Amino acid sequence: MRSADNYPRSNPYRRIAISFIVAAVAVTFLILYYTLGRAEITLELATETEVLETNVTATTETAEANLPGIILTTEKTTTKTYRAQGTGEKEDKASGVVTIINNNNASQSLIASTRLLSPSNILYRISTQVTVPAGGSVEVGAVADQAGDASQITEPTKFIIPGLNASLQQRIYAESKNPLIRQEKPGGKVLASDIEDARNNLKELITQQALAELREQLPENKRELNVVYKTDITKATSSEQADANVSEFDFTMTAKVTAVFYQADKLRAAALAVLNKETSETGKEILSLDEESLAVTITDVAIDNKSAQLKVKFLGHVSWKDVSKIINKDNLLGRTKPEVENYFSAFPGVKNVGVKLSPFWVTSVPTIADHIDLNIK
Repeated sequence: MRSADNYPRSNPYRRIAISFIVAAVAVTFLILYYTLGRAEITLELATETEVLETNVTATTETAEANLPGIILTTEKTTTKTYRAQGTGEKEDKASGVVTIINNNNASQSLIASTRLLSPSNILYRISTQVTVPAGGSVEVGAVADQAGDASQITEPTKFIIPGLNASLQQRIYAESKNPLIRQEKPGGKVLASDIEDARNNLKELITQQALAELREQLPENKRELNVVYKTDITKATSSEQADANVSEFDFTMTAKVTAVFYQADKLRAAALAVLNKETSETGKEILSLDEESLAVTITDVAIDNKSAQLKVKFLGHVSWKDVSKIINKDNLLGRTKPEVENYFSAFPGVKNVGVKLSPFWVTSVPTIADHIDLNIK
């Protein structure tokens, strides 16, 4: 029988050596994983439509960075008479226009107050006497027999004429095309909306008159230039206030009109030069501009009328050019393929995303930014 002393004893140095080898392999694997791991991300970009906005200086003096222009100003005072549009109150009875149709072979006379009856038994009466020719028609006013909203008819309706015999009712009848409603009572009271409408109308009238006069001041060879303008009202008064019981009123306005005349192609070039610079700083490029979308407004004018600040807006078709200015690689570190795809789904300019990881054992984007390659397709 073997004693316990005869069994081979484990060698502690052997265990240490094996542990060291395992640790070395693990460290080597980690080093290889982090140094060899790479991610190639390919982005297929889409064209975006954006509102592009910038400022351009129009100046009467030659300056390379500015837009050549002619800046003119005038001030006009005009008075115009306006009618009060109504009292704001409605007539007691609904009314409107109907067409009497005569499909008979003889003319038909109808006296004022001839009855017209709708399918829902709403009774109207014509307001004047008419004679409807054979095979013809005549328009005539009609008023509801009863007061109130219940007599209003808003849909096209066919009426019979009860005063005619049954056979004639089939051939002679009335139709309404427009609503028969309670109309607003005639003028006699100034409404707040009347004054506001007068203000807007007179402002537009002064503006158009001023622009015509200013264009006449241009040299003959400059009168076809494009123009952007602004109108500043310096004084506006109405001879009557809201609720005044009058049929008409006078509105007087003094307004200053400033016009900037320019060449459209030079404005486009000046705006595009600034927009290209501003857009490139964000990593994008302008592919094209929608010329029809151009909108120009004056934001400021120098006291001496030698320069004016213009705000220029276009609809532009843009795409990314330098993704490094938009995408921070640090936001991609350690992400799996689905996570990378989900990350780029928030970017409207990205159409598709392709993610390639290598070597084969790599399952996520490396944690070293330099090991990520971003490509544009």
